[in-house]
Amino acid sequence: MSWDSSSTRHLSAEESASSDSYRAVSLLAVLAFLLGLASIAAYLSPFAWFLPFVAVVVGLVALRRIRLRSDVLVGAKLATAGIVLSLLFLSSAIANHFMVRSLLEREAKDYVQQWFQMLHDGDLNHAYQAALPLYKRQPEGTLLDEYYQREGEKAIDRDNFFSQRAYGEFVPLMQETTPQFDRLVDVVFDGKTAYVTLRYFLVRDNESDPAYHLQTTVSRDQTKDGIVWTVYGNADAKEVDERSKRKRR
Repeated sequence: MSWDSSSTRHLSAEESASSDSYRAVSLLAVLAFLLGLASIAAYLSPFAWFLPFVAVVVGLVALRRIRLRSDVLVGAKLATAGIVLSLLFLSSAIANHFMVRSLLEREAKDYVQQWFQMLHDGDLNHAYQAALPLYKRQPEGTLLDEYYQREGEKAIDRDNFFSQRAYGEFVPLMQETTPQFDRLVDVVFDGKTAYVTLRYFLVRDNESDPAYHLQTTVSRDQTKDGIVWTVYGNADAKEVDERSKRKRR
């Protein structure tokens, strides 16, 4: 049996060319792509915004290495896809974050303004109901004046609520001042509940200096029956600032 030496040389040359043309996929490119996919977590919390930045850095490093070692590395498309995905997720997550904050601020201001109006009108019964968890509130349409006259212990709870330090200070001022919105302090999410903290100046007519600087926190819950707002807490904003300063020292 004879071998064709020319065929052998031809096959050997093809194998050598195939071996020389093989290029490995850059692991950094693969990592950049995976980080780009993981950047969708940026929607969950601002604390996850670092992921897209990491993806971009890893992707750029991968592209540089592939360009410098193009004879042995491939994966530029993977790295580029990772960078594009991370930037898309980051930009849309940031836009969504501030849009949600703006929406919650507007709804919270509307609810707080309604609560302030109850206090201004001296309607402490409805104002107290607005500060109770949903399961403790009386059904809509309940005659609250009669209810609290009948339920003495509940009336005591209401009176104790409004006699708390901050409430005892600013509630009497509501009938002689006008609340002026100062700023949004914070929006915090805990599961399906959002806590929105706002600040107001209580200003008397013809006076430039505020009579009181109020910090109000309201909560927004998503329930099976819809959205429920609750007055979560109130405080003297100046005291809050003083406590914060002492903690930083």
